[in-house]
Amino acid sequence: MTSSRRLRRLVEQLGAGSPAAARCEAANQLRPLALEGALAPAIIAAGAVQALVDALGDSDPELVEAATAALGNLTCRSSEASAAVVAAGAVPAVVGVLRRRSSTPVQRRMAATLLRNLAYDSPAHSLAIEDVGGIPALVACLAGTNSDEGLHHQAAAVLCNMAGMASHLAAAIHEAGGVRPLVALMATSPDELVQWEAAGMARRMTARSPARCRALTAAGAIPAAVALLSSPAANVQHEAVQLVDYLAQQSAERAAAIAAAGAAGPLVCLLDSGSSQVELDTLQAIGSVLRSFPLFAAELKASGGITPLRRLAGFGSGSLAGIHAGQALQLLSHQAAEDVGASRVAPATTPATAPAAAAAPATPAPAVPSRPPRICANPGCGATTGLKRCSGCRAVRYCSVECSRINWAGHKAERRRLQAQRAQASG
Repeated sequence: MTSSRRLRRLVEQLGAGSPAAARCEAANQLRPLALEGALAPAIIAAGAVQALVDALGDSDPELVEAATAALGNLTCRSSEASAAVVAAGAVPAVVGVLRRRSSTPVQRRMAATLLRNLAYDSPAHSLAIEDVGGIPALVACLAGTNSDEGLHHQAAAVLCNMAGMASHLAAAIHEAGGVRPLVALMATSPDELVQWEAAGMARRMTARSPARCRALTAAGAIPAAVALLSSPAANVQHEAVQLVDYLAQQSAERAAAIAAAGAAGPLVCLLDSGSSQVELDTLQAIGSVLRSFPLFAAELKASGGITPLRRLAGFGSGSLAGIHAGQALQLLSHQAAEDVGASRVAPATTPATAPAAAAAPATPAPAVPSRPPRICANPGCGATTGLKRCSGCRAVRYCSVECSRINWAGHKAERRRLQAQRAQASG
């Protein structure tokens, strides 16, 4: 029997007129076939997608589970299949599985997995999920008393993708009450995949929204993020350190809270993580905390931060890590200069019995800026004004197109590597 004939037979068997056991058997036979990407066009052409979507509304829990799993397998490898599944009306049916009280934990987990596949890199599909009330249903999967880490992972993955897709989707997650269960998962979940997706979702929700940033802070995101810096998983470290960076940029109060949560030690450890991406993210986070809260310099030094910063600064001016490490060392040296200047100030009062001529004038503190200026990344320039971010990496600045061209030979490999790694991490 040819593949096309077999597929047509399975689709006929899935029809509503077939016995429940026969329909369930057909859906289960389609599950492994759907994983074969080369078969996706034939499965779609045979009409299997519509038959599987129709089965999602059935009262037989085994059939619903098998149909959801088959659609999840089909969409995990093919954007064409995802489009066909959405066109067949799957989104409201899948959200219905999440909402249905009679749905089993396995059904909900598979439904969330299917929504994750559909939302991946697709604004249109993400909007379709929002339009049928999918966001509150997914938030409910994060909250409550369920301890299904698989469901937590898949629901957080969908919401993480949607939060990064558009600001209004992040706002809808906030309005649906997603902040508190999100932070709770960051703080309490033992599953590294859940921690990763939750931290990534929190990072995306902080973007361009002081209100969401305040809500995350009030829910305890800062100590949760700092705790995740010590995770053994590089992907969790990556998201957690970027979240710390984002939060530190928002205000001096949040940067001080990051310092108070004990971030110095874990950040210093990450400078020797062995992952160039994590080390670069860590350098950026250290710079953000120091700029917003200069007193963090003392904790950073006490945690042994000078040695790894000097090592990374030795990578050279064409390296992003070298540039950020050098800037962090500058921030530390300026804070040290301020501390020395402050220690030289004489007491403001003199004994009342001393002659007026005996009162020595106080030595003024040197006029040192509280934070060093940003510097053009072209090592031969040194300009501090008129700087614009590199459009590719968004991590270094140049004062002119000419300086960008001059430094291109030293910067291009690092820029391309950073672009590739960030694309992979956000995917």
